[in-house]
Amino acid sequence: MNNRRISWKKWEKSGDSHFMNRIQWDEDELENVRGVFESDWFGYGEANKKLEKKLCELIDVSNFSLTNSGSTAIMTAIKSLMHLKRFERGDIILHPVTTFPTSISSAIDYGGIPLFIDTKLGTYIVDEEQVERAIQKYPSVKGMILPYLMGNIPDMDRVKSALGNRFLIGDAADTFGGSFDQRPLSSFSDFTAMSFYGSHHMSTAGVGGG
Repeated sequence: MNNRRISWKKWEKSGDSHFMNRIQWDEDELENVRGVFESDWFGYGEANKKLEKKLCELIDVSNFSLTNSGSTAIMTAIKSLMHLKRFERGDIILHPVTTFPTSISSAIDYGGIPLFIDTKLGTYIVDEEQVERAIQKYPSVKGMILPYLMGNIPDMDRVKSALGNRFLIGDAADTFGGSFDQRPLSSFSDFTAMSFYGSHHMSTAGVGGG
């Protein structure tokens, strides 16, 4: 057992902490995973409830529901908006042209029509002026899905002002715990989706979201 090769390395806190796509974990994570195995229950349980509670506190929301991925979290938000009669087939949804495909695919699957708008050079996030111009040209826009790509955040006050009472789904997969003007990103959106895939800030065994 001691001679078995393993691909991961213990996170040395005194070493280089700047890794890309590198999961860092040590005995704390190992002990918590062992606790789940020893509980003999691998479905939704106490560990999930504890994480949801901690995430509510971290991003300042009243409710957080874990899903199997960030993509499913966005799909859940779309279905919730349909239930609330705030989104239906044929509705136009703003979306920046630079993103991961599943931030918009759920809306398309449920009949939404994406209106792609440009992003800012060097940041790959939505151009606030493009949001304003798109709504002026297409006032029937029902809402927006906004990825905060690679941790970059636009002027949220300007985006929200342009949207008015239209819905906003924030995709914070790359922006765990992000804020704008000292306000958590969740305070600007109707729903905030997060991802715990292996390449993001926090991973739940390589998968997961909420």
